[in-house]
Amino acid sequence: MKQTMMMAWLLMTCAAGTALFGAETETVDDTCKDVIIAELAALMVHNESLATKANEASLHAGLNDVIEQKKKEAAEKLGLEAEALQEEITARVATMDPTTATGILLETGVVRVGGALSQTEYELAVKALEYCKQQVLRIVPAAFAAVLGGDLDLVRGFVVLARKGKLVRQVLPAELATYNLDFSLEAANRGGENLLAVAIRANHEAIASLLIEEGLRVEMDIALGSENGNLAQILLERGQQTELAVLLRSKHESLALAFIERGCELTTKDLFLALSERKLEVVDAMLTARPELIMEPLETRLFGHELVRLAIQGTDKFLEKVVKQMPIGTVENFSGDTLASAAIKSGWIWAYQWLLEHEFDPMTPNSSGDVPLVTVIKWGRAEFLGPTLLAMPQANGEARPGISYEEFARLVQANPNWCENRTLVGTKAEEGKEPPFHTAYKKIVNVLSRNWR
Repeated sequence: MKQTMMMAWLLMTCAAGTALFGAETETVDDTCKDVIIAELAALMVHNESLATKANEASLHAGLNDVIEQKKKEAAEKLGLEAEALQEEITARVATMDPTTATGILLETGVVRVGGALSQTEYELAVKALEYCKQQVLRIVPAAFAAVLGGDLDLVRGFVVLARKGKLVRQVLPAELATYNLDFSLEAANRGGENLLAVAIRANHEAIASLLIEEGLRVEMDIALGSENGNLAQILLERGQQTELAVLLRSKHESLALAFIERGCELTTKDLFLALSERKLEVVDAMLTARPELIMEPLETRLFGHELVRLAIQGTDKFLEKVVKQMPIGTVENFSGDTLASAAIKSGWIWAYQWLLEHEFDPMTPNSSGDVPLVTVIKWGRAEFLGPTLLAMPQANGEARPGISYEEFARLVQANPNWCENRTLVGTKAEEGKEPPFHTAYKKIVNVLSRNWR
């Protein structure tokens, strides 16, 4: 390749001062003479390769005429007899391989192949075919192997073969002209994957980007398997269709945010999925775009419960936004549970504290009759006890509908290993095992013993 590039540079340098063939000059220096001889030798080497190919007889005959004409022009230019010129050309032919010859002719424009194949493309195509020969593979399996191997230039060669195979065939050396170049980049392997899918799976992003530029496509969930999401972003920018749900299930939250900004359709199911995937920035973006979304009828009570359970995993700002759009009472009606109960059961202390700060009463039973403080004991949430007891009003004069603090303290002290629902009726822990709420019991017994005897 270096030899070809150097020869092309010499041709251009020589041509800058004099036309290679046919122009009148007083002298031709040795460099220009060498270039002229090299081009004629390249023509002959190329023509010999054409002679060995089927269906190339007319092209071979036509090139014979071109060579004869150029020999006459060269003899005039160099001041050589035809015999002497032929001797020099023959000597050069003996040291020139077909690839170098074709490269020279493509670069100088002597062989244009329809004007659509550059020297670089030709060299890449030859590299790909030589790889096929080396690996003893047909074109398609070799293309997949090249993608897996991560050689970008090699893959570029297969792209040239797929896009310009007919042009490449016209100028190939005889030993490489046996391959069937009629193949598509969309070809699939035995697993049904195309080249782009294989590149993504192998984490060869540069190759994958090249194949996307060439028009290859894959399902969005495959593109989302890349490490940084760039490939999925490129596909989206190129108009590939997808659904918000597909983006929400990926690790690339920014893609879902960008999709929402572009005005995609938003549904209650998408909101639920965003919550379940803990994509809280996405949830915020969805509620900003469609504040009424959270008020749409929920499909099932379970759906509502999940909405509550998952919503409180967010940030203070997010929870406030949810409550602003849908009051706590409304959420609870849909869910059949309370935010407090869900927070306690899931161990989300910050959400429970947020509720206490917003005038939540931990001793008022919910719709199922569960008292939040009892739930704290039942689930062994010792870390919830401090905030709960600090939020309680003084015991004297208690008139709320929930269980009284005095009764609660008495029952806990009388049954330190028992706890079930608001009545504190249940069964003992398994023999030899500490109850899961043991730590919570010890702490609340101590606190209540000091304050509510």
